[in-house]
Amino acid sequence: MQKFQLVLVPDWLGSAHKTGVEAGPAALEKAIERSDIRKNIAKPTYRISSPRPNPSHSRGRYSSVKYLPELKKMFQETQKKVMSVIQEGNIPLVLMGEDSSMMGVVSAVSKKMGNAYGIVWFDAHGDINTPKTSLTGRLYGMALAHLLGLGDTRLTALNGVKPSLLARNVVMLGQRSLDPGEKQIIRKEHIRVYTSSAINRRPASEIAGEIRRKFRKNHTKGLFIHIDLDCLEPVQSPGVSLQEPGGIAPKKLVELVGLLAREESLLLGVCVASYTPKADRADKTKTIALQLLTAIAESNVQ
Repeated sequence: MQKFQLVLVPDWLGSAHKTGVEAGPAALEKAIERSDIRKNIAKPTYRISSPRPNPSHSRGRYSSVKYLPELKKMFQETQKKVMSVIQEGNIPLVLMGEDSSMMGVVSAVSKKMGNAYGIVWFDAHGDINTPKTSLTGRLYGMALAHLLGLGDTRLTALNGVKPSLLARNVVMLGQRSLDPGEKQIIRKEHIRVYTSSAINRRPASEIAGEIRRKFRKNHTKGLFIHIDLDCLEPVQSPGVSLQEPGGIAPKKLVELVGLLAREESLLLGVCVASYTPKADRADKTKTIALQLLTAIAESNVQ
């Protein structure tokens, strides 16, 4: 059985201001060290530093890609560390602040494994804006688009010659707050979306089966699981920087993630993003995050 190896990415620049999400990776790391999951974790832990932002990089020619120079540097360092984990024969387990740094994570997986794999993207938001469609210019809403090769060439260059992801191999789950431009891209790229309401009312086994059939039809090899914790219902899971009502029930998410991990013979990586300790109450969200990681760690990954 392969072991997981931690990569900590305290990215907050993707949202252009500190929200407390930057403390999430370290808090989850401590929780893992005190749990049974620690036996599944290889050393060393890789830690990515967050660059000091230049205020001028949030306006003017950077207004549609706020803090791009600093974030690109962070993405490149993340890419390098994730590639090291894969080279060592381990599975990258990335604990992330804002999920803009998924540009570095997933591009690393693709550089090592090619792009013919499936990805499930759990998130309340689309993360599929481009600088032209974004209403804010914040890169935390653009990661998925750039991994598909859409957007600013300074960021799509992280992918290499080919996009890091193929739209036909992307499944989005839990989305309930999408910008008009994101909806247009999703339609154009024919990306499958399971809303949180659909997930809550349907059996997890049924949804997991549909996703696996889709990936088998596309001859994918391997699966990456990305979980932005804001996909959850905030009444039950308050510890995130952006709370969107109407989210996935925690038990349903844990069950679905566990099924997807168990049914996949090759797990390429896992990311848990957006945990915000100061917004959590009675460690509700931290507890759910540990349940999710336990379900994945117990999935008999070979």
